[in-house]
Amino acid sequence: MTNTKSWTTVNATSIKSSTPKDDAPPIYGVFTDQNGETVFVSGQKIGRGGEADVYRYRSDKVAKLFRTEDPEKEKKLKLLLQLVNLDNAFCLPERLLYNKNGKLAGYIMSYRSGFILAESIFQAKEFSNRFPGWTRIELTTLALRCLEAIENLHKYDILIGDMNASNIIVESPGNVSFIDVDSYQIGELRCKVGTVSPFTSPRLHGKSFKSEPRTIEDEQFATATLLFMIFHLGKLPFSNQGGNIGENIINRNFAFPISPEEIISFSKRSVWGRIWEALPSNIRNAFYRTFKQGDSVGYLEWRELLRRYLSDLERNKFSRVILPQII
Repeated sequence: MTNTKSWTTVNATSIKSSTPKDDAPPIYGVFTDQNGETVFVSGQKIGRGGEADVYRYRSDKVAKLFRTEDPEKEKKLKLLLQLVNLDNAFCLPERLLYNKNGKLAGYIMSYRSGFILAESIFQAKEFSNRFPGWTRIELTTLALRCLEAIENLHKYDILIGDMNASNIIVESPGNVSFIDVDSYQIGELRCKVGTVSPFTSPRLHGKSFKSEPRTIEDEQFATATLLFMIFHLGKLPFSNQGGNIGENIINRNFAFPISPEEIISFSKRSVWGRIWEALPSNIRNAFYRTFKQGDSVGYLEWRELLRRYLSDLERNKFSRVILPQII
């Protein structure tokens, strides 16, 4: 089992699995940044991702160093450097690092504190330990904050592409960080990474991410999945149906009912049914349209739904209890 505490100290990286060993050798590297200034990176290795290793740089900075060369990475990072008005939820590069041969070696980025979404809120036991006292107000605030950040990103012709709950850090309901931004799809520069996951839209199943560009509809599906999992503490939209999740996504075998009679029956059979029943009907309908009917629910509609729900929760129009009990 991964030690969640160690993940919180890694932060703005693309770590996917194991905790770094305490005896991992530190790096002593000399690089040049995009302005020709010398950068000394001397620090302990604190994480490892699919394409890079991450080292401590300063108390508030880390250095992400790539293990392989990718010419498109430099193009993406140079574009990201210019996005001074992008939502601060995104952990952007601050200085590019070049080796002695003038090749891109990595970049400096900020250190972000908090807990990895996939290993805190999406794990029921960890959720209660990490965020005691949270109610549906906090979950809805978190969902709205994630939605607004992604919506802001799209204004710059950027898609996350490979949505991954391990790349989202939560410090508080209104303070989240998105990491691994160098893999994003920026204009015609594609997001070439990722595996088929619950966030993968039906259209993309069976296609190569290296050659198939993501679309806004793909991102809307991934975002709806993220919102669904936030409200259901990591439960996948299609996992209740049994069998292969990928096949369930393609066939739109969404198991959460929409009719009042079926909802009541479903709520008596499982805790997920009770969570589903406790959501407002308009939010349930938006999820149903996305996962069962194949509609692309837009960000404006989601934003209005979540803001209205948050307002109603604050006025006690809905129960704030995250896990309702069987009556």
